[in-house]
Amino acid sequence: MTTTDTIAALMGAAQDLAERAKSDPELVNQIMADPGHAVAEAAGHALPEGVLVTATTDADGTIAFTAAQDPAFDGELDDALLDAVAGGQGVNCHGQAKGNNE
Repeated sequence: MTTTDTIAALMGAAQDLAERAKSDPELVNQIMADPGHAVAEAAGHALPEGVLVTATTDADGTIAFTAAQDPAFDGELDDALLDAVAGGQGVNCHGQAKGNNE
């Protein structure tokens, strides 16, 4: 599986989790406790080394995931990962791209 495929699977899993969380408060708690683990488990893929996934909730309860380079990571991300995490891009429960400035 290519890095691009892995990223697509992780983003799809994040979208699915955010959608399911709208009606499952326990899932929200699991996601908020460890968003990276929740996404990786749902996707069936480990997070690539150096990627940190965070989750936030909007006022209406929508969960938004954001992927960024882990500041504790001492290596370099490959080009595909760097493109994916540039600007903290993520997905909201509707699967729309969501940048840091939204």
